Amino acid sequence: MAIHHRRNEPLSSLHAAGMLDIFQRLGVVAAIWHGHRWRVLHHHPSVTWFEVAHGMEGERNQRTARMLAASQRSRRGQLARHRGLADLFVPIVSSGRAHAVLTVGPFMTTHPTASEMLDRWAWITGKRGHLTDPEFSRYVSATLATLVLDPGSVNALRRSSEIIALALGEGATVKELAELDQLRVELERPRRAEWMDRAVNSVIHTWTDHPTFEDPRSLGLSRLPDHALVGLCRNLGANLDPLLERVQLHLFQRASAAMTDRVGSAIVGKAGERGVIVLSAATGSAASKRSHLLDLASRLARRARDFGFQLHAGLGPVGGSMSLNERYQLAMGAAQQALSRGVGLIEAEREHSTTAPTLRQLRTELAASDPADYQSRFEVYLEALRSRLEGRLDLTRAHLLAAFERLADAESTHGALDSRSLQDLDLELDRATRDARSSEELFDAYRRAVSDIASSVERPTQARRDRTLRRAIAFIRQHYAEALNLRQVARIAGFAPSHFSVLFKAREQMTFESYLRRCRIERAKQLLVSTGLRMEQVAKMSGFAQRYYFSRVFKQVVGTTPGEYRKIAAASESIRPR
Repeated sequence: MAIHHRRNEPLSSLHAAGMLDIFQRLGVVAAIWHGHRWRVLHHHPSVTWFEVAHGMEGERNQRTARMLAASQRSRRGQLARHRGLADLFVPIVSSGRAHAVLTVGPFMTTHPTASEMLDRWAWITGKRGHLTDPEFSRYVSATLATLVLDPGSVNALRRSSEIIALALGEGATVKELAELDQLRVELERPRRAEWMDRAVNSVIHTWTDHPTFEDPRSLGLSRLPDHALVGLCRNLGANLDPLLERVQLHLFQRASAAMTDRVGSAIVGKAGERGVIVLSAATGSAASKRSHLLDLASRLARRARDFGFQLHAGLGPVGGSMSLNERYQLAMGAAQQALSRGVGLIEAEREHSTTAPTLRQLRTELAASDPADYQSRFEVYLEALRSRLEGRLDLTRAHLLAAFERLADAESTHGALDSRSLQDLDLELDRATRDARSSEELFDAYRRAVSDIASSVERPTQARRDRTLRRAIAFIRQHYAEALNLRQVARIAGFAPSHFSVLFKAREQMTFESYLRRCRIERAKQLLVSTGLRMEQVAKMSGFAQRYYFSRVFKQVVGTTPGEYRKIAAASESIRPR
């Protein structure tokens, strides 16, 4: 479809692409429904993929079908919400008829809480979420990466979509196109934290004296940044729930970006998952630049306390002829010292060596640190890998394994890890990293392993019990199609059946029998949607010996018979943009 003025004079393809890049910059899917087919304008990874993977997209597809029909019938835009996610449906009108619909989403209108993510995961999978589960961890990452819009930004996106729909249909006036340009500027705010993070990381992870940097004015800076501050977080309270901690760290990092944006002359990026990196472009004397950084450190420390963390900051040298990368390396080293000593801030001295510690030295420092600091120290190690290995997967694997083995050996020597626990950790790591296609996927797997080692030291009994239960759950997921019973799986976990039953229910919030049944039903849904197998074959491959029993259990859990589920899925499949 061409984009037109009111008089149907085609705009240049460059301007058309400029109009549509708003969706790319926001990180949302944009597609046109026309003639019972989808035309994708911009594709972006979405958290709704997990619904598709677990055969739960039917509800969303039915909602989409209703919204498409309502938009075309009323010729008015619709905002639809489903399970915490929102989408816009805007009709494209020409000759007085809505012949197509522009869809934009998904996005959220509030930041997700830990309990909301657990509830939604339970709806998708029928299971309780644990960060030790790689898939749930990926789901949490995808959820936290989803665009969040306040009411004003929702209205701006709605109006932008309406103008683009006009341009795709009857045509947009010059005034409306000018309005779209203004709205594009307004819609930069929701993703500003992500843009700053990319800019910061493009600088500090380029191992040169003159790293590339986009136009500083686009980030609100008058010039290129030349000084650095690093802050690493430690929990103020003990035994904080891991999922709540992850959400709070994410919110702290976003709040830090917003605060720094208000103060001005600096941008903020993430120091892994447990800290922040500030790059300053303040002007004036060395004393005024130092004062600006110290003020930012103080403000960040107060924000960290609001989210339940103690911030330990390192300030890179101010003044002199050093590269920004060198200042960042020294700031990171100072932050590590502040974390180790339990102090709020340490200023790096310009006279100190600017040579960054080797990866071997970082591994040695990690193994020698307090277990309470393992995760923050490991984030420092990951930052070094990002900077120096430039995404080379084979080298990344080798250095991550070296760090894990150094840490595991240290705790095995101290008695915190027995041989069985170490074997369980090795197996989980192998499963989690075997098919990793990026450094970030490897980082996530090793973060979980390091967290597990820290738990083994701080809460040894609980950590050992959790590992054995994870071993049992992995066994269930690998063998659910076979004849399994409680006694057999309890033996795998190393518990008496009655005790295993109690522990399992406490962890998963359901009985062993219910969990096994849901694993089988989930597999059945996938087979019903993706294959044309007969019901007897679906039942057998899902772990049900008889078709009749399979149908009865399926209806109890899902609410429809297997045959009805397959028909509904087939009917709604064409409604989902691909």
